[in-house]
Amino acid sequence: MYAGMIRFDLVYLIEGVRLLGPNSIIQASLPRILNEAPKIYFKDYMAYVQKNAELMFDILSQAQPTIEPHKSQGALYMLIRINPDQFDGTIENEIDCAQKLMDEQAVSCIPCTSLLLKMFEMHANELWNFVTSTKGKATGTLTTTRSDM
Repeated sequence: MYAGMIRFDLVYLIEGVRLLGPNSIIQASLPRILNEAPKIYFKDYMAYVQKNAELMFDILSQAQPTIEPHKSQGALYMLIRINPDQFDGTIENEIDCAQKLMDEQAVSCIPCTSLLLKMFEMHANELWNFVTSTKGKATGTLTTTRSDM
C-alpha cells in the first residue's frame, strides 16, 4: 500500500544526504572528539555493537528458510534475504515485508531494492551474491533496526 511512498521517501533522503553532506559543526568537532575521548569508550562501544549484531544474527538465523541473514563484517546494518514463497502469499516482496514489520512489530527496515539499486545499480540478487559470495535466488533484502530501542 505504501510501497511507492516508501521508495520515494528513501530516494529523497539518500539524494538529500548526498547533496547536503555532513553537518559542518560535526565536521569541526570530530577531530577533537576522536582525539580526546577516552580510548576505552571506543573499545566498549565496539564490543556493545558487536554483541548486539551477533545476537540479532543468531535470532534471525533461527527463522531460516523464511529469511536468511548475512553476518555483517563491521557494518552497522545487516542484509537479510527474504523468501516470499515461505509466507503463503501474505508477503510478495521486500517492500511488503518492510511495511508489515513496521506496522506489526515496530521494526524499521530499508528495502535494498529501494536503497542499494540506486547507489550501486545492481539487482538484489547480484548484490546478495556479491556480499555473501554464494549463488541462489535472492528475492529481496532488507536492512533492519528496532525503532523502539
